[in-house]
Amino acid sequence: AQRQCCAALLCVQSMLWCGATADALLSAPLALTASLLAASFASFYLLLHCGIRAPLAACRRHAADTATGKRLRGVQTYLLTTWHAFPLVWLLDNSGALGASLTRDAYLASDVAAKLLPISLYLAVASR
Repeated sequence: AQRQCCAALLCVQSMLWCGATADALLSAPLALTASLLAASFASFYLLLHCGIRAPLAACRRHAADTATGKRLRGVQTYLLTTWHAFPLVWLLDNSGALGASLTRDAYLASDVAAKLLPISLYLAVASR
């Protein structure tokens, strides 16, 4: 569990630094920018595996009953789905499909859905 936690934290750092560097170097050669963005996306998916999918799957295997396992699967599905909102908003913004106001609102909605609501999901699963 500690290795997965450390791997997830390293993925977060890699995702953020690669994405920020690519954003700062938009005038750099396309190969460099594309490589940094690819590393950021790869880190994102590794984070989803190390930080969400694997730990929740382990909890499901050790769940005392199938109802708890089903609730944990629901939490996992919710988290994996909502965390895809961030790259989707980023891609839509960079393609010019969203205006500044809509981009800000979409990031805010994504942030609330991905970070605040899971707390209530975890509490609901843990309290049963």
